Amino acid sequence: MQLLSVNRPNYRTLIRDVSMLQIKLFADSMRDLILVPLSISAGVLSLLWRSDNKPGTQFYHVLRAGRRSDRWIDLFGAADRVYGPAEGAGRPLPQEDMEAIIARVEDFIAHKYNSGSFSEENKVQLNNALSLLREHQTGDKNSP
Repeated sequence: MQLLSVNRPNYRTLIRDVSMLQIKLFADSMRDLILVPLSISAGVLSLLWRSDNKPGTQFYHVLRAGRRSDRWIDLFGAADRVYGPAEGAGRPLPQEDMEAIIARVEDFIAHKYNSGSFSEENKVQLNNALSLLREHQTGDKNSP
């Protein structure tokens, strides 16, 4: 993919964007270090403090805060200035996100396990599903 000539950064902008990415990566990793124990704690609390025989919402409050912080950090925002928004970057976004692909794999494994039939063909299908997951993570259709 080529840089759009109108938005091609100068040296100062490139140095600033490299520096900002490092700062944002640090902020993102600090957020993740905080979110790991916080999300586990919130998940346990959600299971323990329930009402109407349904789990609590503490875990989902943590997820919303994580999403807000993710948008605020805007890790890859500099790419949008150079290439434009992700949808217009020359490659369509995947039809399924990582969570949908993992759910499909999870359903498949649970079905095969519950039916007691996990054959060699099933292993091949599982490998294909994992390859699809890797493909969507990298955005490369030719990934191994």
